[in-house]
Amino acid sequence: MADAAYTIPPLWCPIEPAINPAWRAADRGTAEFARRFGLPRDPQLVKVKPEKLRIGELAGRFAPAADLKGLQLLSDVAYWTFIIDDDTDPSPQSNDAQPKAPDLADLCGFLSRIQRAFDTPAAMPLPDGPESGSGHLAAARDLRRRMEERTSDQQVGRWAASVRITFFVCLHEAAYQKRGRFPSLDEYFVRGIGSSLLQIFTNVMAVIDGPTVAPDDLERPEVRALTELTCLIARIDNDLYSYGRDLDGDIESSLVATLAREVGSFDAGLAQTVGTHDLLVGRFLKLRDRVLTTARPELRAYLLNLTALIRGHLDWASDLMRNRSDFSYFQRKTRVRWPVVFADAPSGHPHPPLTALPSVAWWWEV
Repeated sequence: MADAAYTIPPLWCPIEPAINPAWRAADRGTAEFARRFGLPRDPQLVKVKPEKLRIGELAGRFAPAADLKGLQLLSDVAYWTFIIDDDTDPSPQSNDAQPKAPDLADLCGFLSRIQRAFDTPAAMPLPDGPESGSGHLAAARDLRRRMEERTSDQQVGRWAASVRITFFVCLHEAAYQKRGRFPSLDEYFVRGIGSSLLQIFTNVMAVIDGPTVAPDDLERPEVRALTELTCLIARIDNDLYSYGRDLDGDIESSLVATLAREVGSFDAGLAQTVGTHDLLVGRFLKLRDRVLTTARPELRAYLLNLTALIRGHLDWASDLMRNRSDFSYFQRKTRVRWPVVFADAPSGHPHPPLTALPSVAWWWEV
């Protein structure tokens, strides 16, 4: 795909756009959060500066009805997770950098320190030095404290677990890259749910719209399925939007690349990725409508946030500079044709037999 081009196809998403009116205030607050904790730790990472990410807008699209304090928490959590993701990203960070697999011992130590600070804020003093990740650790403690002010210990524990899952998947992906291996289709779905960062966000979204969603509600199989569907849809959409960037870095673990290897061509892989997106969006909407008929107000608010996330991620990502092939901070060989448009109906493209995949078949059984 070097020196090539592809058009991001129309995507079906029959969800109305929405945004929290306080998103600009949250955006400014996240810029201050970044300055306070010295993030990102590498000044070369201009792609993760708050003004590049429009992170307050992202949070505002994910939680249109949250109060400013809750919205600010979501915005700061989103920024913190993005910079950790980029700090552990082996793709090129400058025009003369080359991608390389990260040292797994260093990566494990970095993530373990952050997780320890997140799980038990009082257990460990902050280390010194620019390579220690002390800004990440201090930010993790701050976010943990603010979550504790917002919700129960049980919900904070769920959130900490989602961070742990995301870090585990990060290590899994790094190990595969170091060995030059690519995921199978089922492995992609297992990793995609955990690596999209969205599980971290959804656990915040469950506590920022008034009363906290009851843990028993969040553990209901159909609600878990809806949460996982949301995470995977966003991961697939991100794969579509950022595929030019990934190809420029020779990182081919997206769903487009995974399906292209399965079916033998890029065009067929792209078509099946769009077909998979359509299938999952349809399943989400059908299951969501069924759960909403009996949902209590706090669960209803959570499900509406999940719905807003699916559309909001598309609206935010569709013009985000970090995914644009003409963004000069990256080497650009693969050109992506813009703008992205929305389809009025499902594409009708084929998709892999998801109901036969062990990792996700249960979504059609609840």
